[in-house]
Amino acid sequence: SQRSDRQPPAAPRTQPVLPLPAAQPLMPAVRAPVRRSLITLEALLAEHETEHADLLTTTLLLEAVDRLETGWLRRSDGKRLPEALLSGIDSLWSRFSGGAYGFGAQVRRARVSGGRHADFMALSVGYGWRSSPYETVPKYQHFTGAAGRFAFFPTLRNPQSEQYRDWYDQWTETVLAVHLRLRERG
Repeated sequence: SQRSDRQPPAAPRTQPVLPLPAAQPLMPAVRAPVRRSLITLEALLAEHETEHADLLTTTLLLEAVDRLETGWLRRSDGKRLPEALLSGIDSLWSRFSGGAYGFGAQVRRARVSGGRHADFMALSVGYGWRSSPYETVPKYQHFTGAAGRFAFFPTLRNPQSEQYRDWYDQWTETVLAVHLRLRERG
């Protein structure tokens, strides 16, 4: 028998099902005006959609300082949070909870002093996010299920970040950034 030197035909190259992501976004994110977003927050609170309102609150704050893509705030971002947004968010949470929730309720329960991790621990106990500084904090869906009566919301948590090892540090920084800004306003 004679051997053939021919190679079998090569398999056709398949194209990826989805194109590879662009190095840069093709278009900038579209941001809803603050007024419209506060109307959405108001509707969620009116419908007792507390968890959704909590997530929207965090989103609004991130959007206000162009940090939505990163999912958390730095201390310097907190200084740039608009007063009108902070007041609007606080007013809605307070109105729909009878004063139990909102930034004002949180500040009345516990205040940030120097912005250290120990300050975050004091805030998290004061707001009912944990019963002691030594208690671990569960994933968001279990966390909000244990919401207490006073000062629990808004939590400023970003559940999408929980897949990363440093999610807790990101949450800590976000809370401290916002509460240091609240301290500045008095």
